[in-house]
Amino acid sequence: MIFDSYEAYKQVGFKPRACILGSGPAGTTIARKLGAAGIPVVVLEAGSREFSDESQDFYRGKTVGDFYFDLDIT
Repeated sequence: MIFDSYEAYKQVGFKPRACILGSGPAGTTIARKLGAAGIPVVVLEAGSREFSDESQDFYRGKTVGDFYFDLDIT
């Protein structure tokens, strides 16, 4: 299920035992493994369904050490 707000999430009454931050490859893999083991999981992801400059602000950041592009570019 996808919830656009905390209020909508609370109304359903789902009570996860694990919270995963980010739905990238690692987050999705962990969520699927826990779910397959019968553990209720919630995955939190920044942004919304549609692209917006505001939602992209969550991804801003800089890398330090080895050269790499800024996080909002990659």
